[in-house]
Amino acid sequence: MTTRSVLTLPNPGTKAAPAKFKGGFAEVKDFLKHYEKLCDYHNVSSEGEKCESITQYMSRHISEFVEGLSSFRSHSWSKLKADILKYYDADLDTKRYRRKDLLSYVKTTRGKKIPTLSAWKKYVRGFIRIGGWLEEAKKLTSEEYASYFWEGIYKKLRIKIETRLMANEPDTDLSEAFPVDRVIAIAEKLLHHDRFDADLLLSEVETESESDSSTEENSDGNSN
Repeated sequence: MTTRSVLTLPNPGTKAAPAKFKGGFAEVKDFLKHYEKLCDYHNVSSEGEKCESITQYMSRHISEFVEGLSSFRSHSWSKLKADILKYYDADLDTKRYRRKDLLSYVKTTRGKKIPTLSAWKKYVRGFIRIGGWLEEAKKLTSEEYASYFWEGIYKKLRIKIETRLMANEPDTDLSEAFPVDRVIAIAEKLLHHDRFDADLLLSEVETESESDSSTEENSDGNSN
């Protein structure tokens, strides 16, 4: 049985090796985590070996920069790791989104009609991408998450969802935001492709769109 050591670390580009690090702030933490797991698995405990071996998994210009760091030359893995995180802006990944990004998304989507299940799923994906990250980062409470999710839904669809939700659960506490999972479940039922009245629902939304456009045109005409 082969004894695992620095010599058994996987060759760059092979399946077990980390993806080549090219300096992206969104990848640096996962890259270092993967590398340290490899070192543990292959019994690489020497700080010098950790420093010397990591550069094989980096692009040429990144490895040249790293090799010029005093932490690399002094074979201090803990300091080298800190330097890599510092110079490749790992902190930017923890600031990926801000509350104003979610507010902007909600403001945009609440004015867009959601006539189909596909359009609804697109809204949900977009919200989770920003809101879910903020909640996970403790920058948004679960109550705020649910409130913003509700506010981002087109008004006419919100009314339909609330009507259905209150009919099913008349004792719902209106002092709190509706649970996101319940809202999603009801919206999916309302917009399901196989509903017998799906075409009627779509037609209704299109009629609303035409009515809104007509109102805007009349408003423009009156202003002139």
